[in-house]
Amino acid sequence: MSLAAPSVSSKRASETAPAPIVAVMQPYFFPAPRYFALVDAADIFVFFDDVQFVTKRWTHRNRLPGPDGEYRFTVPLEGRSQSRSIADIAVHPGEYPRWRRKFLATLRAFYGRSERLDGLADLLAPETQSLADLAARSVQWASNIMRIRTDFRRSSAMEYARDGDGSTKIRSISRMLGAGTYANAAGGRALYDHQAFQADGVALRFVEPAPDTGDAGDYSILHALLTRSPVEARALCTAYTLEA
Repeated sequence: MSLAAPSVSSKRASETAPAPIVAVMQPYFFPAPRYFALVDAADIFVFFDDVQFVTKRWTHRNRLPGPDGEYRFTVPLEGRSQSRSIADIAVHPGEYPRWRRKFLATLRAFYGRSERLDGLADLLAPETQSLADLAARSVQWASNIMRIRTDFRRSSAMEYARDGDGSTKIRSISRMLGAGTYANAAGGRALYDHQAFQADGVALRFVEPAPDTGDAGDYSILHALLTRSPVEARALCTAYTLEA
């Protein structure tokens, strides 16, 4: 079953509905457009920030096209360990200010000076301490520019059932929020069972991005935001369907 991507107007209408679309995802630092497809699909988007930190995921790193090839950037962290949750990982207090200056200088070299980069400099404030906070703010900042509206929450601030596997936790969050639909990235098809969600009265749907979003779709959303208008950048994120 395929459903059209919800428009801005339909999402606004659903804000007062008793059964919202809920999505839950780890906070990523300036993720790719397909992450924002999930944000766009949801009436309530929960940053899953109290789950295990995994070093090889996109929580603190991403990539951009550079003049001499792919440019990868990684936020320096303090005491990073896969035995800790994302919410417990701190940005490195000594290395981060230097990294921030170098990162912003690199972006100006790639894209030139712009008002949007000035706003980014404010977002990457030197006093940032938490990786979860930094990553979540990066998603909210980009969403605001593209006018992708949703109600952002954090799992670490919620009293859901933390025992059990990932599906159990997700279903607990969905029930707490009164979800009518749980939306997940297409890669989660092997992780979740429709019947388990149906038993809670929740429909399980997956965000299937359009197959061709061009080169910008493979990189951090920063590339789209610094080379396109907000409307054009948003179009990269909203080219998807919700499928069973």
